[in-house]
Amino acid sequence: MKRHIADTPFKSQGDEIAFFKYEKPKFTAEHFFAIEIFTIETARPLDDTATLNTFYEQELKYIHLFLEQNKFFYSCFQFDLKELDHFLFVRGAKPMDVRVPEGMGLDPSFSTSCDMLWGKFIAFERLEQWLRDEDIG
Repeated sequence: MKRHIADTPFKSQGDEIAFFKYEKPKFTAEHFFAIEIFTIETARPLDDTATLNTFYEQELKYIHLFLEQNKFFYSCFQFDLKELDHFLFVRGAKPMDVRVPEGMGLDPSFSTSCDMLWGKFIAFERLEQWLRDEDIG
């Protein structure tokens, strides 16, 4: 996908925004979800139901804390707001008045200010549902 984006320029800024806002996050969400599930599965207690449910509740608190810390962007994600798209989903663009997450180590030719964050939101919403389904209490 990265090579295709490098070899095939977007026809418009709208196409670039659509890719980095809707398409790429679907893929990064799968990556984030798999890592989180692996982490949970390898760390979860096996001794009793009460301990396991407490463990799942702590994982849910972690998700809610992350979403709370990113409340502004999570609201933009939830309501599919478009006003800042030209800053958040165009490569090299940076909003002046809004603090965006640091993308240390990300390839600027294949990343925007928020595409990874959108992927994490998708993954965490899915993970939250998975944890609720796993709750055996």
